[in-house]
Amino acid sequence: MAAETRPVPVRTILATIGLVLATVISIYLLTLLARIVALLVVAAFFAVVLNQPVSFLHRRLHLRRGLATTVVYLLGLALVSGLLYLIIRPLVDEVRDFSDNFP
Repeated sequence: MAAETRPVPVRTILATIGLVLATVISIYLLTLLARIVALLVVAAFFAVVLNQPVSFLHRRLHLRRGLATTVVYLLGLALVSGLLYLIIRPLVDEVRDFSDNFP
């Protein structure tokens, strides 16, 4: 009652080696391009989020699309700068007071 063994076809071996090599190469390329892919994801996120305000300015104020994009970008930059100032300025004052009062 010896088990009969059949040889594995060469095509199956070559297909397996090819799939393993393709997987390794694709993982290697993805790690090389991870920064670019991350930047593309961030750019797509901003494009989706900022499309509504740009379309609003384009439609309601009859601004050209490029000018509407610039206005939305500058308003967003001013908003982020203002928020950073509101958060960082009290921290700087408190650290300065703490360092002045530290024995």
